[in-house]
Amino acid sequence: MRQRWTMILFGGLAAVALVAAACAPASEPDSTGNGGGGDTTTSGGGDTGGGSGTTSGVSVSGVPLDPDARFGGVLTVATTTEGPTFSNWEEAAGSAPMMGHPLTNMLVAKQDWGSKEARVDGAYWNLVPDLAVSWEQSADGLQWTFKLRDGVTFSDGVPFTCNDVKWTFDTIRTGEGLNRSPRAVHMKVVDDIVCADELTAVFNLNTPKSSFLDVIGLPYNVIWPEHLYADDTDAMRESPNIGTGPFVLGQWLPGEKTTFVRKADYWDAPFPYLDSIELNILSNQAQVAALRAGRLDIGGSAGNWSGARADLLIKECSVCQIWNTAIHPGMMFSVIPNFQRAPWNTQEVRDAISLAIDKQKEIDLGYNGWVNLGTGGLYLPGSFFAMPEEVLKTIPGHDFSDPEANKVRARQILADAGYGPGDLVVSIIHAPFYSDYIVTVIEDLQAIGIDASAGQAETARYYTAMSDGDFNLAGHAGWIGGFDPDFILYEYFYTGSDRNYGRYSNPEVDRLIDLQSVTLDPEARRQLAWDVGEIILRDQVRTLGGFQRAIPIFGNRVRGIMPTVPSQSYGNFYRQAHTWLTEG
Repeated sequence: MRQRWTMILFGGLAAVALVAAACAPASEPDSTGNGGGGDTTTSGGGDTGGGSGTTSGVSVSGVPLDPDARFGGVLTVATTTEGPTFSNWEEAAGSAPMMGHPLTNMLVAKQDWGSKEARVDGAYWNLVPDLAVSWEQSADGLQWTFKLRDGVTFSDGVPFTCNDVKWTFDTIRTGEGLNRSPRAVHMKVVDDIVCADELTAVFNLNTPKSSFLDVIGLPYNVIWPEHLYADDTDAMRESPNIGTGPFVLGQWLPGEKTTFVRKADYWDAPFPYLDSIELNILSNQAQVAALRAGRLDIGGSAGNWSGARADLLIKECSVCQIWNTAIHPGMMFSVIPNFQRAPWNTQEVRDAISLAIDKQKEIDLGYNGWVNLGTGGLYLPGSFFAMPEEVLKTIPGHDFSDPEANKVRARQILADAGYGPGDLVVSIIHAPFYSDYIVTVIEDLQAIGIDASAGQAETARYYTAMSDGDFNLAGHAGWIGGFDPDFILYEYFYTGSDRNYGRYSNPEVDRLIDLQSVTLDPEARRQLAWDVGEIILRDQVRTLGGFQRAIPIFGNRVRGIMPTVPSQSYGNFYRQAHTWLTEG
């Protein structure tokens, strides 16, 4: 007997949509999408093989075909930086997704096609077949079986099999051969992965996990070939890679431009439509200018923009198409204390920092109002898991009603701890793309007597310092792979997680995170998520002020792709398999 397990997030989705719509700037479309995951059992769509035939009106994988689509053309896209490496499995940011997804596929992926109406409904959260044709879960929740697509080959001609799936997820969950594996913590429940045959992968779990299918579908989890990289994971990091995707590497000019060219025998026929993709390295300012001039098709984070740049494009880009705004599980810029370095690891200093930062001012000045105030604590405002406001207001720094009173309290806390003005001196390490947000944080910390300054670091050095814990205070805006509490809790607060940058460790927090993850009753799980959330917020593991809104804005000639939200910008949106151009 087989049983379907469904996501439990639907309870608050309509509320989140209302929150985002109500807070949208008047100059932008006022609708937003944020759906939960779909059913965790599916029979898939389209053909099961990688042949050239398609069923009527859909691709081999089941993607609807646009009768107006045309073949040809060069899609121009941009990112701000290259690196730190090309390994999607190891990175939390950088250019790895844009470099990797055109070349690869996933086991299951997020839906990246649909209308503006579908986006309003949150269709970009739906999980759809990719290299897995179908999947099912046992009645006890302890076994997941994935049927794999037949006739798929890597771009070097070697067939894709279950061995590649097993090696991919064994490597991600164990970290063997990797410098880091930020998502390994999500797969603690996996006992082993077995290949029942060349086209059947079986994941055996030691306990059911509500979010397991979403974990498999995390945007970083591309399938790399075992035969090429199992004995040489360095090669996976050092240059664009070999995969099963719709494009192959044409030209790579490090730090300047990368070109991907059409793979003629791509398994998901009739895709791809494009002749090639040209990926350029451009600053955000240069991307905005190129979009306005019609020289760039897609920039930003998976085509999304926020803040002053979004306002400018909405107002002045006459050659752009504008989609609907969405709130997403992306935390605004926050400050992370290093729990292994005094005095930043003391409760008094952490409380004072949280109280000092005026979250609304940061939203208004740093984000031009493009953030929803964090009235749900760790979780999205208005969502099923949003924490009770009456609890949040008792936590230092989470009553946003009187910023000046909070600063007075912060000064008193530091004085009682023996710190006078100027006694605490710190440089807050941050990446270049956080420069817009650091200014207000510095002002607020200086206002309570902390001699704070901005310590901008080149992107690769910033992420190395974060991974190594080489900082006192760090600035970071965390983007999460989904709405489920597992994603934020395991990645940012669980002991030993590679994205727990501040080296925070609390055994009770770990226990509660594990417990909520395997609790299937929605109400009971929500209470556990609230309990652990309150501990984390009281421990001031990072300052939390709000969740970002963003709006997709890209060139008028782009068709066939439904934009996702920035927190999914590490994913298969960048594959561009069914993107087509009206001209050029």
